[in-house]
Amino acid sequence: MTALPSVKRHWRLGVIIVACAVLLFSAAYFALVAAFPPARLAAMLGEEIKRTTGRDFRVNGELSIRFLPTFAVVANDVALSNAVWGTRPEMVTLQQVAFEIALRPLLYEEIRILSVDVKGADALLESNGKGGFNWMFASNEATDRKHDASVPVIDLERLTLSDSRITYRDGDKGTARGVNIKKLEMQLQGDQAQLSAALEYERQRWQINGQIGRLGKLLDSEADWPFDLRFATEGAELLATGKIGTEKGTRTAGAELSARISAATALSALFASDVRLPLPLDIRATLVRTADLIRADSLRVVHAGQEVDGRITVDSSGASLRIEGQLSSPLIDVDKWFTGKSLPAAAKGQAQLFGDAPLPFAALPTIPMDLEFRIDQLLLHGIPSLSAVSGRLKAEPGLFVIDQLSLAAEGAPVKGRMEITQHTGVAPRTVLVIDAKGLSAGALSGNDERFRGGLADLKANLTLTGVTPRLLAASATGDVLLSIRNTTFAGKAAALELKPLEILLQVLVPGQHVQQGLDIECAVVRLPLLHGMARIDRSIAMETKQIAVSASGEVDLVRQTLSLVFQPQAKKGLGLTQSSLAQLVMLKGPLQTPEVGIDPKGAAQEAATLGIAVATGGISWLAGRVLNERASTDVCRIASQGSSVRPSSPKALKRKLPG
Repeated sequence: MTALPSVKRHWRLGVIIVACAVLLFSAAYFALVAAFPPARLAAMLGEEIKRTTGRDFRVNGELSIRFLPTFAVVANDVALSNAVWGTRPEMVTLQQVAFEIALRPLLYEEIRILSVDVKGADALLESNGKGGFNWMFASNEATDRKHDASVPVIDLERLTLSDSRITYRDGDKGTARGVNIKKLEMQLQGDQAQLSAALEYERQRWQINGQIGRLGKLLDSEADWPFDLRFATEGAELLATGKIGTEKGTRTAGAELSARISAATALSALFASDVRLPLPLDIRATLVRTADLIRADSLRVVHAGQEVDGRITVDSSGASLRIEGQLSSPLIDVDKWFTGKSLPAAAKGQAQLFGDAPLPFAALPTIPMDLEFRIDQLLLHGIPSLSAVSGRLKAEPGLFVIDQLSLAAEGAPVKGRMEITQHTGVAPRTVLVIDAKGLSAGALSGNDERFRGGLADLKANLTLTGVTPRLLAASATGDVLLSIRNTTFAGKAAALELKPLEILLQVLVPGQHVQQGLDIECAVVRLPLLHGMARIDRSIAMETKQIAVSASGEVDLVRQTLSLVFQPQAKKGLGLTQSSLAQLVMLKGPLQTPEVGIDPKGAAQEAATLGIAVATGGISWLAGRVLNERASTDVCRIASQGSSVRPSSPKALKRKLPG
């Protein structure tokens, strides 16, 4: 019976203790509220934030004090003012924010913010296009604060954000992109803080985890602020380790970056256009950020098994960004870079050589840049392997230039230059200059085995206008000169585009079967182009041991047709007479599939023997005129350099031909 009264006494004692605690808590609460009403706390808080940032801090909504679980001021509809040049009055607006305040400093009328819990934040980060950013705070008391330890700073132990959005507006371009923050939490642990965040960018979800320095050090312009973060999304991962520091009184940043992209969905979120690249893509760099420069040193990009190394510098000191750097690679296979976007091929039997598919002029960079590049080996679709490719890429708004281009095509030196000018509402204008010497004749024809040996020189200086191959060809103005020497054409042509050439050679050189090999001492094609039209006045020529051939007529890149009359002449002392040759041979029709026509006089039996009529599917027979045998047959030189002797025009020749 004595135990029951003892239990009752303990219960009474517990109730008394709890009641006293509640009374003390209530007394403290009311004392704090009386000493520091919400309006006064908000004013003190606003004054502290203005001292720290130099910006006005306003509470437009309801204020209240939360005593549990910690002492905090809860404010609704809060705003932090923007820079004076900002595009809107407020840099940050908050639907609700709770500031946890340390009690001991508060007794001395000092504000020390321990944590901030934010809901519904809307932050606008922007640049003014002149190197200024609205998050670069300036305070009139900044200098005094560095030396006054009594002035408190904002050094949060905890920060949480939810249902918030951060938007960045680029003042240079006038574009804006935003990140939705589903949940962000930062918790101080010792001298560093653990960071965890769930974000959404361009409908792509990202998770951020890692460590950062104390926020107080970030606001202190003399302290280093370290970070070690991992950014991850579906198909992509980015690691960044470094620090934000100070050099010569200016904030700087340095980081070791590495990124790996393994899924196309990550690329589609980062780029507005439909980018198709073979994956995975690995990037490594040492990033250094100073006042006006961002420099990526030791840059390495590994893509489709191909490496690109170098450095890139982004200079923001001027009115707009400027990129400079050097890049190099041991091997680039362009086809691997654009997997899924194969080059359009002409359909079998298609008569059009130049198509209407737009070329990617719009994808050319418009940011001012100056990049030196070198590629040890470059592989391009349909052309021989290129080596020792080097040059300089320059870009300005409306101008793209590849200058000082130098390379080797199977050991032969090639120099070149390309300039593209683009202005709004005007078709792009392209200037192309090529100077190649000692090219392999076989390689020039796409490594076709029917060409054996021989060297070729190619010179071109063209101006072209348009966005499609058809428009570029139709506007071509300038000169193209191709000269080949000491080559052999042999074997039956299986390719459709070589069939007319085989037939033409069979007709021009009687008794020589191309299948057994035809030795060509020289061949020249010179095209003086004006708006896609080349008038040929013996500027196409060929010589073998037996004959010399020159051509007159026209090559029309606008209609993509040609009409050429070839005039063969026999060389002396080789047992071949002029009367045994076809007097006139015409090559006429679409550029890809022209037809060969010959005159019957002195050549009908030869034509029947060779089966030309069957091979061409029925050709037109043209009457001709007899050409006198000449002692001089320097047709290649005349084709290359021109002649003071002007023969009959192609139109006059056509008028003399019956039919």
